[in-house]
Amino acid sequence: MSQTRRRIGTVAAAVALAVGGAGIAGCGDDDNEGAAEEAGQAVDDASEDVQDAADDAGQELQEAGEDVDDSVGDDDKN
Repeated sequence: MSQTRRRIGTVAAAVALAVGGAGIAGCGDDDNEGAAEEAGQAVDDASEDVQDAADDAGQELQEAGEDVDDSVGDDDKN
């Protein structure tokens, strides 16, 4: 069970970093875009980061479920 909690913690940290990174990425561009364009790009970047993190979280949960299934299956064999 601690492995599952560790994976969930890892995924939560990845999501937090993605959201924080998107906020920082929206600041300080020198390409003469207006504030609205920069904000829109930051939202797009954050959306992609969150989607990637969600995909990773889904994969981690899938693997955790498989680990649980394997553990339960091993107990049945004994």
